Amino acid sequence: MTWTPEKYAEKVLSEAIEGIRNPAGPRHDAVVSMAAKMADYVADGRIGADEVTAALTAAAHDVGLGGKRAKETARGIAHGLSKGTAADAWYPSSGGGRQSRSSMMWADGRRYTVDAAAVSPVAPAMPPVRAAPPPGVRLTFYDGRRARKGHGDSMPWGDLVDSIECAAPPPKGGKDALELWAAHELQGDDNHRGRVPVAMHALFLDYDDDPSFSEEAVAYWWAGYQWVAHTSMSHNVEKKGVTCARGRVIVPLSRPATPEEWPQIAAWAMDGSRGKVGSETAEFCRMYYRPAAVDGYAWWSRDGGAVDVDAICGGDEPPEDEPPDAPRARIELTTDLAGVALDSLNALEKHPEIYVYGGQAVRVAGGKITPVKVETIRLLLSQVVAYYRNVEVKGEWVEKHRPPPKDTAMALLEMQEWAGLRTLQGVVDVPIVGRGGGVGTAGGYHAASGMYLHHPSRVALCGASEGLDVLRGIVCDYEMSEAAFSAWVALVLTPLARHLYHGPTPLFVVSANVRGAGKTLLAETAGVIAAGSGYRMVPYPKNDEELDKTLRGIVQEGAAFCCLDNASYEIGSATLDAMTTSASFSARILGTSKVLTLDRVPTTLVATANSAAYRADTARRALPIEIEVQCARPEDREGFKHEDLRRAAAEQRPALLGAALSILDAWEVSGRRGMQLPTWGSYSAWSEVVRGAIVAAGGVDPIEARRAIDRQDTEGDSFEALIELCSVYQRQVGTWWTVGELSRAVDASMITAWEDHECRHVIALIGGMESGTPNSRRIGRRLRRWEGRVALTGARLRRSDSKRRGNWRWTVDG
Repeated sequence: MTWTPEKYAEKVLSEAIEGIRNPAGPRHDAVVSMAAKMADYVADGRIGADEVTAALTAAAHDVGLGGKRAKETARGIAHGLSKGTAADAWYPSSGGGRQSRSSMMWADGRRYTVDAAAVSPVAPAMPPVRAAPPPGVRLTFYDGRRARKGHGDSMPWGDLVDSIECAAPPPKGGKDALELWAAHELQGDDNHRGRVPVAMHALFLDYDDDPSFSEEAVAYWWAGYQWVAHTSMSHNVEKKGVTCARGRVIVPLSRPATPEEWPQIAAWAMDGSRGKVGSETAEFCRMYYRPAAVDGYAWWSRDGGAVDVDAICGGDEPPEDEPPDAPRARIELTTDLAGVALDSLNALEKHPEIYVYGGQAVRVAGGKITPVKVETIRLLLSQVVAYYRNVEVKGEWVEKHRPPPKDTAMALLEMQEWAGLRTLQGVVDVPIVGRGGGVGTAGGYHAASGMYLHHPSRVALCGASEGLDVLRGIVCDYEMSEAAFSAWVALVLTPLARHLYHGPTPLFVVSANVRGAGKTLLAETAGVIAAGSGYRMVPYPKNDEELDKTLRGIVQEGAAFCCLDNASYEIGSATLDAMTTSASFSARILGTSKVLTLDRVPTTLVATANSAAYRADTARRALPIEIEVQCARPEDREGFKHEDLRRAAAEQRPALLGAALSILDAWEVSGRRGMQLPTWGSYSAWSEVVRGAIVAAGGVDPIEARRAIDRQDTEGDSFEALIELCSVYQRQVGTWWTVGELSRAVDASMITAWEDHECRHVIALIGGMESGTPNSRRIGRRLRRWEGRVALTGARLRRSDSKRRGNWRWTVDG
């Protein structure tokens, strides 16, 4: 037989159909091999891509697949089988030994490496969170950018792919005239102010600044999932000298996600392992422009599974936290609003899904602390209360059932009387170490600690000293002292032990002497072990106002672990100091006038910086973790034990988490006895639990790492230098002097014991220079700020009781 392109395509199609019908049969492997050979043919130019599609379409008709089904089959084989989805294996073609890349990812998540002799499965890079895809996706369509009233419609997946494949050119009005769509469902399809979210039906993921966005990249990121992707109108835009591919990926969800579940799903999609997903993904009511076929427009699709909402958010809540089956309380609706509200509050206190967190009523949804709103209160009331109203009908009084009144729910939120609710301290996905020992693994609310255990992680417990060795093994590639390692272990243990002590938690700071040392990765590894998917990684804000908002938002969410990454200036702020010093913490809830008051800050904070420097009093609140690299370009090093530390930490998490819990459990079982540790002001409660556990297990006291903090306290250095300068000047002029006299003496080089440049350097350190000249006002402000502060020598600044000729006089005591 003479093999023509049409005949060859028909054979591949028939083998593919047979292989798909019988995945376990011998033809299954033949499909992959023939697909790889077809890829070679297309690459060599022997068969054009259009010819492949046309031939496969014709062949599909011949085997009884007509119309749209034939088209889908042809497209799936031509673009899926011939090109592959992971492109990480080699197949030797028959055309002279040239190596072409080809592989195949089937819907079960296994990657098949194409080889002439055999096909071997390779485990996927990430744990599968997949389920059977729904037949279609419910979308909301908007006529234009300013149109906020949409219309919902369910679209079969094939029609969705067709609409992206056959995208029309942009209208005359440009981008603003395009129709918009979204996967969200809103009450009444109304996206105006006051909109009410109902459900989310798919992931819409924008890749705006990711140069790697391509078919191969998307296929790798979303291997095993069903998806369709297309480029945007601003595709291949140049930004900061780099050409960035821009596009969107749409992935179906296994079931509609609730508004409470959506933040966790968005965070899962944006965790960094699936490319640089835009932050707008997290916006529930976001609308997206429909694709337009401009020059360079491209689209791709794959079949596979849907994102499993239950696996991410935990669709099965613990039995004890399911809505009660007990008879609902009966409440008659009357004009006595206060009486109805109080009766409703008494009934609501029996609902197992509502808690009080920081003085505010909250729910735990998808492992997140979610403040309750009016509609949430009404939903919860409907599960525990049967409302009715007595109505006269034809001379007789009958009971008419009514839904929970909105004014009652609003009254409950305004009253803020939640004393009868259970107090929530935080939500974790790690087993809970009890006071006196014992590791609790039961899901749900733990009354003794006030913690809610959401889908507990698997752990492998061991001995305390062995636990230190296990943790040391995961960070063995880092160059750091034993004290720094103990400080890192303390960072891992602190979120796990937060419920065991009442008091402030120090600020951890991962610092390196050169860039590229892996400080962010070291902090992230601690977060993966201690908090799993519950850790937060945010850039260190540029100013105090943004830092304040970031910290308040993190605490309001109840995050157990947060990394403030890459501080480019001195670390510290008033809010940061308050969170790391006070036993309790109060802050206004963002976007409201309500105040969140916590008896303990639930979040362990860690900052990263190169050669970290501290502002004001933050230095005394910090526990540094110093990485000391011995080369100028650490990013070029080779020979690591863990080439991919993130993946290694995720794979070994059961053992690593078990090691950390074992260290704490052994210390609690011992009754916290037998350790006399140096005191650290403000942190005695934390030291008793965390430092004590580490030292008892055989580790170095983490406080030894604070020896490096003196080198980084820039304000302390400035204060010591100023005290020394003022003492030298005072010995020259007498007991009392004014700021003006000190300024003129420095400017005129009249301080004979020091060189002129030394005096000016000290004034510059405290910010007292202006245009190269000492400024009395600036120096005076600094002296007033440091009045009474004791230097290392015991000296301190003191101001006179009264002014002389309008000026305060100063002296150095001690």
